[in-house]
Amino acid sequence: LEIPPKNGVTFRFYYLTKLLIKKGLNITVFLCDRGWTSKAKLRKSFPNMHLFSPKFFYKRTSFVEDVIKSERVDILQVNNSASVLLFGARYSQNLHIPLLTEMHDCDATIKKTLKAMQSDIHLTGFVQYAAGMLSHQIICMTNRDRHELINLGISKSKINLIPNGIDADYFFYSTPNLKKRRLVFLGNMFYLPNQNSAELLIKKVMPRVKAQLICIGMVPDSFKKKYK
Repeated sequence: LEIPPKNGVTFRFYYLTKLLIKKGLNITVFLCDRGWTSKAKLRKSFPNMHLFSPKFFYKRTSFVEDVIKSERVDILQVNNSASVLLFGARYSQNLHIPLLTEMHDCDATIKKTLKAMQSDIHLTGFVQYAAGMLSHQIICMTNRDRHELINLGISKSKINLIPNGIDADYFFYSTPNLKKRRLVFLGNMFYLPNQNSAELLIKKVMPRVKAQLICIGMVPDSFKKKYK
């Protein structure tokens, strides 16, 4: 977790958590400290937080479990399928806490569009399917992902569609200046689906619309050099 957030998953977690706290829910954050953000910023954003070193978070799971137990949480949420298999399902079963998993993508579908090896696609799909079977409820962001997760074999009664929202107090709408003929593509270009989309715009769309395209976000050096 970086503050301010720098990618979609972090933005969603950050703003959703802040909103739930604002609405009066008691949110406890259990976070692995990779040194990306100062502890002071983390504490300011999430007053009720447990920060673990990586060796504790991933290896001393019985210790982490005891910390979760001490907080007497009602719902345990993890934000990816691998975390369910690594520790989420165990904590849920041992502590008798319902497990909620956020699935930001259908990972096997993404691997397929990126032409990954068939064995890799099957393994990724199985991990997500297993995580779905072990979770009590699942959150996804789009109808397409909901459909793909059901195709994996996850029960549709478990899947809740909650699209990404926006903090309308912070991000306010302003009318576009069409005379500028300038478009912005905002995204993390290390994420290949974003990179592919940007390349499609650059190669196929922009030559036909006579406008300027500005790409904003984290960009690999090779991509930046090619399209600077």
